[in-house]
Amino acid sequence: MEAAFVLLHLFMVTTPTYFFESSEQLAAHLLEKIEARKVFVLTDENVHQHCLSRLLESFETEPEIEIIEVEAGETSKSIQIYEHICEHLAECGAGKDDLLLCLGGGMITDLGGFIGSTFKRGMNFIHIPTSLLGMVDAANGGKNGINLGVVKNAIGIIKSPSEILIYPGFIETLPDVELQSGFAEMIKHGIIAGNEYWQRISEVNQISSASVAPLIEGAVSIKDSITAIDPFESGPRKKLNFGHSIGHAIESHFLAINQIMSHGQAVAFGMICEIMIAQQMSLIDQEEAKRILQLILAWYHPEQFDLPEYDQIKGYLSQDKKNNGKELRMSLPTAIGHIEYNISVGSETAKSCYEHLTKYNRTDQTSTIDYLVSTI
Repeated sequence: MEAAFVLLHLFMVTTPTYFFESSEQLAAHLLEKIEARKVFVLTDENVHQHCLSRLLESFETEPEIEIIEVEAGETSKSIQIYEHICEHLAECGAGKDDLLLCLGGGMITDLGGFIGSTFKRGMNFIHIPTSLLGMVDAANGGKNGINLGVVKNAIGIIKSPSEILIYPGFIETLPDVELQSGFAEMIKHGIIAGNEYWQRISEVNQISSASVAPLIEGAVSIKDSITAIDPFESGPRKKLNFGHSIGHAIESHFLAINQIMSHGQAVAFGMICEIMIAQQMSLIDQEEAKRILQLILAWYHPEQFDLPEYDQIKGYLSQDKKNNGKELRMSLPTAIGHIEYNISVGSETAKSCYEHLTKYNRTDQTSTIDYLVSTI
């Protein structure tokens, strides 16, 4: 391909998203953006080693940049880290017209986007996602934020970066658990969109950088097409929250006990439970539920994890941003390619389905899928 990038064109204005075939193309594009500016790069120690060094080597002339490095992991999305970085930017004389490059996975683009949106009431920032999760989900759509203690993304703002720069080659540096984490969001996009993308996701027979890289652009396009018509999540954008009500609650529990469960793994289990909820509420028929569960369970296995009890996650579930007062609100599938949002879910329904999932203890030869869709 002769062009250095592919620009996604949508029927409404969205953040320009560029795809690059090499780190050299990405570096050349960046050089045009960073001349005559103070440039700050927010990253973590893992990305610094595997991606930033590679990017810096690709510049024909190395630019002057200030590197701000935080510890890898969700704990860096905190008020304390946010304050520390803002103080550092102020000490360096950063201004609104300077540039913050957010180079990393979802944690970095969430944190960096929040800093870029709020420091001096907003400075220029660009997302350069390096994880599969970041490329297909976290960097897109303008959601930025930090955690409040262990409550996921309780503090944040919706503001898009000036550009999103994607070089799929970065995912070659990822461990398998990070590829699996991003692939869960790609499955979610397939369930939401249906049609060709669902078929392509269903045909993946190995989660590897080579197998998922051709699917990244499609995932970005699906999310952009939704956020373009509802950037502030007043309506259809809520479809993208499928799996996240239960998923975020599970993820918050593991953060609270200082154990690690990837975002994608938690969302996968959240999707499984929320499909069960949809079936119990007669929103989806059993055969369609089985089709979706078959794909998720091919890669994510709840019986292999010590999932928390419902009483251990209900407090986090009650703080979910989609709720209406004390009423649980979820986005639930009615079929492949169809998600309903603002669905009121009774607490007993949520509890019974979640406990059916976590008390997975079959003594007969019933398949996992048949067990999950059996009478709760």
